Amino acid sequence: MARELTDAGWLASLVAESPGVKKPAVLIVYAADAERAVADAARTRRSDPHTPVLFLTAPESFEDLLRIGTWPGDDYLTAPFTTADVAARLRWLTRTAVTASDPELTVGDLKLRPRCLLARRGDHEIPLTKTQCSLLGLLMEKPGRVISKIELANRMWPDNNVRGANNVELHISYLRQRINAAGPPMIHTRRGAGYLISPAQVS
Repeated sequence: MARELTDAGWLASLVAESPGVKKPAVLIVYAADAERAVADAARTRRSDPHTPVLFLTAPESFEDLLRIGTWPGDDYLTAPFTTADVAARLRWLTRTAVTASDPELTVGDLKLRPRCLLARRGDHEIPLTKTQCSLLGLLMEKPGRVISKIELANRMWPDNNVRGANNVELHISYLRQRINAAGPPMIHTRRGAGYLISPAQVS
């Protein structure tokens, strides 16, 4: 894959062969072992939280990733996939802008700092990937409004909104776990309609 990506115009190398590469534009992790892949991605996040992570998985490995309950990646491809598929995801991940019109967004007790890829709820800091930050920003721009999965996919992955719809479901699940774990639920699903975020109802 590294050789084929290089032939396609990307400067691609294996970590084992290029120990001097300090800051890749994108880290591609082949998730043959889900727990090891998550650990590898988590180490990258600690050293450079702004480096996007693309997971390449077999269908069974992807199910393992979901069972672990942690999703440190920005995007994923499940086999079978081609070099062209990987290159398309790399083009999206290397776009520079994080979706956000304001330096900080606030809904209830949740604050989002897009440029830092960081959300905060009360005393809890919630580090985010670029994809999670962009998706959460779209919800927080219009609190209380139901946004359909297809609309979110169109905004996030305009080149492939059908596969993007599956990505939306995955990242919403991750965001819900992290944000709702810090307090009463804020991210809600309206079956057949989409998703919304609203200030938590405090009893």
